[in-house]
Amino acid sequence: MKFTGGQIAFLVFFVVVFVAAQIYSYRKDKSSNNKHYSGSWKVLIALAAFLAALYFIISYVQKH
Repeated sequence: MKFTGGQIAFLVFFVVVFVAAQIYSYRKDKSSNNKHYSGSWKVLIALAAFLAALYFIISYVQKH
């Protein structure tokens, strides 16, 4: 699958604008993010532990 020059130019333009918009949005909401999502790292750790446990359980069941 080959891309045309216009498609590649659009992709580069889209990625640059999208990343710039994400950076702008993050910086604009940084103070409220710290206030509202201060304990989100606990949820992330719990989710990672759950997925790891699920992986080990599935691996154990498939071996036996």
